[in-house]
Amino acid sequence: LPIPYFDTHPHGDIMSTYTNDTDAIRQLIGQSIPTLIQSGLTFIAIFLMMLYYSIWLTIAVCAFIFIMLMMTKKLAGASAFHMVDQQKSLAEEEGYIEESIEGQRVIKVFCHEEESKKRFLEINEELFHNSEKANQYGNILMPILANIGNLMYVILAVIGGLLVYFGATNVCLTGVSPVTIGVIVSFLGMSRQLSQTIGQASMQTSLIAMGIAGATRV
Repeated sequence: LPIPYFDTHPHGDIMSTYTNDTDAIRQLIGQSIPTLIQSGLTFIAIFLMMLYYSIWLTIAVCAFIFIMLMMTKKLAGASAFHMVDQQKSLAEEEGYIEESIEGQRVIKVFCHEEESKKRFLEINEELFHNSEKANQYGNILMPILANIGNLMYVILAVIGGLLVYFGATNVCLTGVSPVTIGVIVSFLGMSRQLSQTIGQASMQTSLIAMGIAGATRV
């Protein structure tokens, strides 16, 4: 980096890039991306198995998948937005702290202690607000998706029971056959695993946003 860069940027801000931002990138590459790849492959495999067992029940699952994706887009998007602000606020606070410590003698000579404390509280409050919002949206996403998955499980059980009771014809990739209890039980297990897979993948969206924010700063 050119020397003027260090004159125009607080040293704490630069060190935040070396520590927080690079750690966010490491977490993105080492955890989030592999988790998304694993979840994507698992999702495809389970979805194909659902089509193999019953197309009718798979259509019902698609409706719940759409709801899950909409909730993920709304809540994870809000979390990602505040994650980016959190990284910026964190760098600003660390830069201010470093400058205040380095210039402590100057602050005391000019009796600037109270103004320095007041400015720190403002920056810290902004960091707290961004972190609170980022974690708030991120933490409520998983319980909401879990409850949607539980609701999907119950509705699929009811639909499957009705299909068995009325002797409905089951349409699947292998052909046409009667709906059996074995098909319903297997399908319910796959639906549970599918909802858990979507939940695990959705939890990575805020970390991905934080990693991208860190990469942008780097």
